[in-house]
Amino acid sequence: MLETLDAPKKARNLTCASSNVDDYHCTWVPVETGIETAHTFWYWKYQGSGDFTWEECPNEDPEPNKCTLTKGNDHSGSEQRVKVKSVNLLGEVETDTVYFNPDMEAIPNEPTNLRLSAEGPTSLRAEWELPSDWYQYNGGWIEFRVRYRAASQESNWSNAQESNWSNAPCSPGIRLMCRISGLNPHTMYEVQVSARLRYTVTAIWGDCTLFLHFFPAFLEPSGKVQNLAMKQQFNSSEDNLYLRNVLISWKPVKEAEQRGVILGYNVRVPQPDGCRDNRTRFDTVNVTQVYIEGLERFCEYVVEVQAYNSQGRGPLESMVLGDMTSTPERPTGVAAKTLSHQSILVSWDEPTVVQGYITAYTVYWMKATDQDLMENSREVSPNEHSVVIDKLKGYVLYYFYVSVTNSKGESSRSSQVRNKTAEWEM
Repeated sequence: MLETLDAPKKARNLTCASSNVDDYHCTWVPVETGIETAHTFWYWKYQGSGDFTWEECPNEDPEPNKCTLTKGNDHSGSEQRVKVKSVNLLGEVETDTVYFNPDMEAIPNEPTNLRLSAEGPTSLRAEWELPSDWYQYNGGWIEFRVRYRAASQESNWSNAQESNWSNAPCSPGIRLMCRISGLNPHTMYEVQVSARLRYTVTAIWGDCTLFLHFFPAFLEPSGKVQNLAMKQQFNSSEDNLYLRNVLISWKPVKEAEQRGVILGYNVRVPQPDGCRDNRTRFDTVNVTQVYIEGLERFCEYVVEVQAYNSQGRGPLESMVLGDMTSTPERPTGVAAKTLSHQSILVSWDEPTVVQGYITAYTVYWMKATDQDLMENSREVSPNEHSVVIDKLKGYVLYYFYVSVTNSKGESSRSSQVRNKTAEWEM
């Protein structure tokens, strides 16, 4: 019996697809004719200066009857033309040219790394990443759709139906996040995210990423209080020149970050470092302000506020209440009184304006007749307002000045005062 040998026949079902705009692949089904036939893939390749030529598939694909092309190396984007040529000993035939534009017809794969987190008693936040084969520089070409529905325990998740889905009112475009609100507490939800080309009216939504999430009734707050502010009040009485009172106020945590009913606020002012104040202050209030009395003016504090609900405390918001110390004014009322031929009493008053805790006074003196104005000095305790300068020369005129020092530095010197030691008595 003789076997019939036929001329080659056109390959069938030549189709192309892309999932990321840059790369695309084409597949076909060869038709066998009883004689060895070669089936080769050809594409219309841009050669520059407006010229195109038909080229064979440049890559050997591990799958039979398939060719994959990459933008930049194999094609230049936009509309592509492809065909399959079949050749044997009895002739040659080729398919009709197929036109394909990955820029307009790509269907993205499913987004990856979908994460869900509760943001309140009836809302959650969905976040995800680009499809695994989608290039980052093409992020602007893609948009996303988030859908959700309550799930029953009897649902068959592997065969999810298209009914009962709600579209989340997310901002259109390339944002990789969406908030879903208006949910029921203690309910299992199914959430799916899909992608499509952004600028094509006929773009098709790609495969969905599925995720199950049991939604809790409450969690501890995830956000901080807002607009933390402080207003200082000062008492002008002499006993309170070194103290201040502070009104601390704030705005509530954002609603989406409360994750339950806010029951109150913890306000804490830790013991400051390097200050005379050695107390830690703590208060719990159910309003958005608190008044703290008796803080030192010349000390730096940190004020901490956090909201709490039935599940726990939220993150701390803090603010620095600054040290009000400034460079001191010079002492006033400086006087010099002769005590003997070797000693003079120098006295002074505190600065008229309190600008910090005084750490020392310094008395400077020199002979009025010294050509080189050799200067001497002596440091005096901050609790003292006079000092005897001794071991002076008899019947000599001396000049005196006084300065004051605090943590910000030394003041300018006081006005000069002068006096002469007594005559030497034999």
